[in-house]
Amino acid sequence: MATFISNLTPSQVAVLTTAQVNALTTDQLSTLGAAQLTALTATQVKSLSTASLNALTSSQFSALLAGQIAALTTEQVAGLETVDLVALSTAQIRALGTAGIG
Repeated sequence: MATFISNLTPSQVAVLTTAQVNALTTDQLSTLGAAQLTALTATQVKSLSTASLNALTSSQFSALLAGQIAALTTEQVAGLETVDLVALSTAQIRALGTAGIG
């Protein structure tokens, strides 16, 4: 199943429902490439659990767009691992805003 997920096009990823995104296992999420990750909508990103976000590698996490980072909830940001926070660019950190860092 992880191979199937890794073969999804960015267009296919963008139309996954939040239920489908939430059903992805951490193993499946870890197979997504940068193009697939940047295709996730803000709503999809906001729906991810902290465990799902932490399943992303540092390079995957750093591939997220500023708009996707801005969609993270305070709870999601609080649950991020240090390695993910260190991977953020200046633009991504700015995208967190005061809402993201509570």
